[in-house]
Amino acid sequence: MTHMQYDLEHTGTPQAHVRDLMTPAPLAISPATSVDEAYRLMQGQRIGHLPVCEDGRLVGLISERDLRLVLPSLIRPTRRPSSQTGR
Repeated sequence: MTHMQYDLEHTGTPQAHVRDLMTPAPLAISPATSVDEAYRLMQGQRIGHLPVCEDGRLVGLISERDLRLVLPSLIRPTRRPSSQTGR
């Protein structure tokens, strides 16, 4: 039984808690992970944030937005239709 199920059965209303929504064992990276690798992991796993851990301890958090701000080249430009010549 989840915490939300317990709350619903005992109070009649769901009391959402972070524990009910969080990812209990998230994929994490080390501070030495390259920016490129972090971005590829985010894209491959379809996640927007990665915890950064060192010696089993959380030392930071990196987001896809952080990476895009630092390295705009990570954003793939949309393809524009080629202009027609000879007009």
